[in-house]
Amino acid sequence: MKSITLKSWLLILLSTLVNAQGNWGLGIEAQQSNAAFSPTPKQLQAVGSALTQIQNSMQDDLRRAAADRRLLQKINQELQQNRIPSQLAPLFLRQISVSQPRGKDLDKIPSFSTLSIADAQFDGGISGRVTVEGQIPNADEIMVYAFNRFGYYAGSAKVSGEDGLYTIANLPSDSFYVLTKSDKYVDELYENVLTPLGSLESWRQAQKVFVPAAIINEINFDLLQGTVISGSILASDDAPVGDGTIVDFTITSDRDSLALFTRQVIISEGRYQFSIPATGRFKVKAEVEGFLPTWAYQQKSWRDGQTLELSDHSTEQNLDFKLLVGAAGAAG
Repeated sequence: MKSITLKSWLLILLSTLVNAQGNWGLGIEAQQSNAAFSPTPKQLQAVGSALTQIQNSMQDDLRRAAADRRLLQKINQELQQNRIPSQLAPLFLRQISVSQPRGKDLDKIPSFSTLSIADAQFDGGISGRVTVEGQIPNADEIMVYAFNRFGYYAGSAKVSGEDGLYTIANLPSDSFYVLTKSDKYVDELYENVLTPLGSLESWRQAQKVFVPAAIINEINFDLLQGTVISGSILASDDAPVGDGTIVDFTITSDRDSLALFTRQVIISEGRYQFSIPATGRFKVKAEVEGFLPTWAYQQKSWRDGQTLELSDHSTEQNLDFKLLVGAAGAAG
């Protein structure tokens, strides 16, 4: 097929304009008789000028697009440098543990997802067994998560209550951090690194698992029982709150006031009890209907709350509260 010259394109363009508009001073009769059309130099000059303007405009658009791409690349490079697993992964886990049922609706947290292609399918995976002090845990008590090297969520799986096995499937070929998440046991990063997840040192010690286009087996965990926290909750007159009272607890780190865990406990024999599945330094808030939210022992603000340090999982920790009274909304 012969190539069409610019002049030929111009002739076709002008002929089309004439046939469509019936002007340019060429006469309706000539169009109706389908007479041969030959544009004048003035007409060619006008179209050429218009095409030059279009070309210049396109070049300007291309230059702006190139500048935008360079700016986007610079932003992405800066973001890449600031993608820290010790920040991103705990944010993801914090959100699903506080506001989402564990292991459900993870696709509703797209800002933490590592996959940008919908319905992408991969052949890699991570498999192993999780035990608790050598024993198989109860069903649906533990999740195992995979995060890419930047800390973005890549996949998860429930641990079977029958044999302790799990398999995280549909992973791309890459290196991943693997960790457990539960409400009762001390979570770990692979391999044998105790959390807190927000500890940069913990992530530095963690061993990443390389996944080719296949399932990697024997990524195993043996967890410790979580530390039991218990204590009394007193009303303003120093009398214990009644049995059957519902108490909502919020547990944060001692570094910021964002919730790490939440627990709802019913008072029995004047006391409460729950487990914290992590090590580190924490602050705890108790909320009881009819009283102000109270940070242990008797504080209105997170900043002034008592710090609870957990390191020995075999020892039950005592933490008492004396509830505050006052106008609703006066405490945070």
